[in-house]
Amino acid sequence: MRMFIGIASVIAMVGGMSAFAAETGSPEQIASFCAEKWSTDYRMQENCREKQEDAAMKVRFAKGALSDESRIYPFCLSKWPYDSRMQHHCIKKQMQSLQDLSALVDAASDDYEKGGIVLECNDKWSGDYRMNLYCVQKQYGALDRLRGN
Repeated sequence: MRMFIGIASVIAMVGGMSAFAAETGSPEQIASFCAEKWSTDYRMQENCREKQEDAAMKVRFAKGALSDESRIYPFCLSKWPYDSRMQHHCIKKQMQSLQDLSALVDAASDDYEKGGIVLECNDKWSGDYRMNLYCVQKQYGALDRLRGN
């Protein structure tokens, strides 16, 4: 748990951080991405380039902070190729979900049925901590209602 809090602190520290797809983020790739997105709006292209370049730099920093075993970075890179800002959002949400999921699992560590829920949700949503957390929360809630809690 301590490792997750440390990583989350690093992510929070870089605030506006974004990720950029698989070692991309070169000025040429950013320019191409922004030109495609805002073909005739040059003010928006300029704004897009500034935001994407800032995000790409911060993501390189965050990548170093994430463990090599972490599935978050590759998951977010593949989900949002070439969009630094959405990758950043994804990383932030995945880190928070992982932290929340860890707390839920710790709180129910002595409950056999809830342990089964965790395993099922992990199998179903492996690599996507946000959906994994949602699955666990919904299943825990239903189980608690069935138990009359």
